[in-house]
Amino acid sequence: DGMLLLQSPGFSVAWHSGQPRLTGQIVIEAQDLATRISTLRPLGSYRVEITAQAEGDEARLALTTLNGGLLLQGNGQWVGGRLRFRGDARAAPGNETALANLLSIIGRRDGTRSVLTFG
Repeated sequence: DGMLLLQSPGFSVAWHSGQPRLTGQIVIEAQDLATRISTLRPLGSYRVEITAQAEGDEARLALTTLNGGLLLQGNGQWVGGRLRFRGDARAAPGNETALANLLSIIGRRDGTRSVLTFG
């Protein structure tokens, strides 16, 4: 559950030789997200920013927490249609018990954090 806001100033996708070419920026805000997996409602609000250089096959991705009990952060790179991302998830102080199961599900546990990796 939650609300998604999308802004795409100057963002475009074109296909060249079977590969996507991204230009501009896209910002996605996920506000007041909730899931049945956790008793904490809402989990929080988050921002994903994707920024691509003009006519390039590479884009940068940044994930940040705007507010909430589940703290997410990370950075990634989209190269040649493949996403590589590394980040982590943590419980804000006081939310550790409510988020213990979710943190175990979404990533590899490393102490109090879950490591998030894709690609």
